[in-house]
Amino acid sequence: MTDNKFWQILKKFDWYNAGDDDEVMQPALNHLAQLEDEEIFAFEERMAELLYALDTRELADKLYAEDEYMSGDIFLYQRCCVLVNGKDYYNGILNGIELPDPDLEFEAILYLPSRAWAKKHNADPDDYPYITKTSYETGSNTERWKK
Repeated sequence: MTDNKFWQILKKFDWYNAGDDDEVMQPALNHLAQLEDEEIFAFEERMAELLYALDTRELADKLYAEDEYMSGDIFLYQRCCVLVNGKDYYNGILNGIELPDPDLEFEAILYLPSRAWAKKHNADPDDYPYITKTSYETGSNTERWKK
């Protein structure tokens, strides 16, 4: 999936429903559910790659400078929030120009591809058949976590 297509899908988010992540994502979910399975999988793969790129000790240190404890899950959800705020914001964070708000998270995007696939196939999202080649879990970008 091209970067342009990926970011265009995220632009479908309905931010008038902020506070209800499922409603925010509904237009993107509807769009993805109309695509071929390979495109849904490609969307998820691109999402994983972009989250992986943000998985760095440098960003974590900036977000958790005042804290003794860092939750790997929360750091992932914070990176998700960076992603859903669009290409320019994402690139600003990736390039160290901006710092994300540590109080904002958007875990729900992680389930968008499986939910779109399930809608398309009238199936359970737990039956989603794709696993990304790239891991977005915190600490998986081992090169960027070295001291």
